[in-house]
Amino acid sequence: MVLDFVFEDELLCIVNIYHHKPDDNHHNLYHLLSSTLDPLIPTLLLGDFNTHSHIWSFPYSTVSPWASELVDWFDNQGLKLLNPPSVATWNSSRDGVQPSVLDLALINEAAAISGQISPPLISFNALITSDHAALSLLWYPAEAIAIAPPPILSGYMVDDLLVDSWTKLFSPLPAPHISDVPSLIEAADQLHADIDFASAKVFYPKRAPDPCGVCWWNQDCAAALSIVYHSKGQP
Repeated sequence: MVLDFVFEDELLCIVNIYHHKPDDNHHNLYHLLSSTLDPLIPTLLLGDFNTHSHIWSFPYSTVSPWASELVDWFDNQGLKLLNPPSVATWNSSRDGVQPSVLDLALINEAAAISGQISPPLISFNALITSDHAALSLLWYPAEAIAIAPPPILSGYMVDDLLVDSWTKLFSPLPAPHISDVPSLIEAADQLHADIDFASAKVFYPKRAPDPCGVCWWNQDCAAALSIVYHSKGQP
């Protein structure tokens, strides 16, 4: 399904895909792989692709035979994957069936360059009757870009003078035992949590840069900016 969303002079093309594969060795993506997206039109591609790939799937997932063909098509169309890493979009209620990443969101360069599309929010709570998660995004028209919330920066500002303090907090943390793939994934998650714990105790979170806070900003720059602001709307 293709939907052209028009707002004033802006256009956003939304392409929705549901891939119903006949079996684990074949696909029904021919209609998609034989098509070409217009690189000049901001495009958002969403859907249930029912495809496992080493790029977005969990390590325990068996890569689909057609995954490389689909990834090549994504690359050729200039599409960027928006899904956060290691976040499941499908979870079965059956015992012994592990979660998967089957639903994807991608945008082309024309849509990404303006920063009008937010990172996706993945939630199983939003769809009570489905084993798929809801995948939600926000699109801000250019006229409303000033009211869009600033991006939340992840990570911390590392201070070399505090590295020893960070090491004292991080080093004593216990290392989990790794015996199989699930314990490896759990250990990796714990490692990220431990790094975040020690960093939050010592370092300041990253903040959006202040354009007036760069090293070369001086009184002359402030005066010039004031002149520009006061001249707006003048003939």
